[in-house]
Amino acid sequence: MKLKFSALTLLSITAQAFSQAVPDLVALLGNTPELSSLLSAVSTFPEMVTALAAAENITILAPNNDAFTAFAAMSQAQNVSREGLAALLSYHVINGSVPSTALSTTPALAPTYLGTFGEYPSFKNLTTGDSQVIKAVIEDGKPYVYGGLGMKVSVQTTVSQLVLPAWCVCC
Repeated sequence: MKLKFSALTLLSITAQAFSQAVPDLVALLGNTPELSSLLSAVSTFPEMVTALAAAENITILAPNNDAFTAFAAMSQAQNVSREGLAALLSYHVINGSVPSTALSTTPALAPTYLGTFGEYPSFKNLTTGDSQVIKAVIEDGKPYVYGGLGMKVSVQTTVSQLVLPAWCVCC
């Protein structure tokens, strides 16, 4: 199935929500034009919106519209299933508060929601109960995250690219 990526993303609900429960997620995304693609994507998963609204102590990496446009042009995006999209979005939710101000030049591994609750087993390559992780680090004075493919992604108030887990090479 070919996905239209004018909608998909996850929420770094920018720097504002790093250590807060997600307020009204849909309203927050709706009031942030550069996250309209994320709003469209997340809105296709009402169960995810509900779970994130109830979550505490999470960090959401929110790909901006440019990130979705770039991802849509990648060959990996051409055959992403609905389940694959949900797994990819869950990879953008970090279990714990990770404000950019807490990062240092020493890399830190942060567990994501991908695999944390046993969902999407075909998209993780770890033992049951383990989470996929991302690497967070300060380089050249700026915060970056690295996904399973080793792709360096700049973190501003939004994320400049989708963070791809290793399995995405064949999703």
